[in-house]
This record gives sequence, C-alpha cells and structure tokens, in this order.
Amino acid sequence: MLFVRCFTIFGNSILYQDFSKFRNLEVLILVGASISGADLRKSYENMINLRKLKLYECYTGPEIAGIAELTKLEHLSLYDSDLTDSILGKVLRNNKKLKYLNIT
Repeated sequence: MLFVRCFTIFGNSILYQDFSKFRNLEVLILVGASISGADLRKSYENMINLRKLKLYECYTGPEIAGIAELTKLEHLSLYDSDLTDSILGKVLRNNKKLKYLNIT
C-alpha cells in the first residue's frame, strides 16, 4: 500500500479508513463516503505528497480544518463540505501551488 498514488472511493461507507499508510498518495477522491473526521485528520499528517483532493458530499465535521495542513495541494475540490472562510484562508496561505479550487 505504500506505493498507491491514486485512491478513489464511491459510496456511503469506507471499508478502509486509515489513509495514513498511503504516504505516496498523490490523489484522493471520496464521493458520498462516510469517513470520520478523526480518521481523516489522522491521515492528513501522513499524506505529505497529496496533490489532488476531491471530497464530494462527504461529512467530515470540524476535522475538515486539517486540510490546511496539506501543503502540496494543486487541485482542491470540495462539494457540500463544512469548509469555513477561516479554514479556506489557511488552505490558500499554505498551498502556494494551488491551481484549481472548487468549493461549491
């Protein structure tokens, strides 16, 4: 699993919730997935190579703030998320290479 670069999940439950083992992960796409904020936050600190993050209709709660810790994002797409203006500001400050942003 250490060599996985792209991971996509569709559906309302995730069988594998510990993304922290995916250190080489560059693309993470979750659509309609249920993942606890705690699991997601734990994973942020280890996804140091993440370039693209798409979360569509994924409830993460206040742990969405952890995306500000991702500093190599180039593509961020969040649909129906708990993103606040404060968190967005941190994301923009920490990701100087961000080329695409969708926060609908």
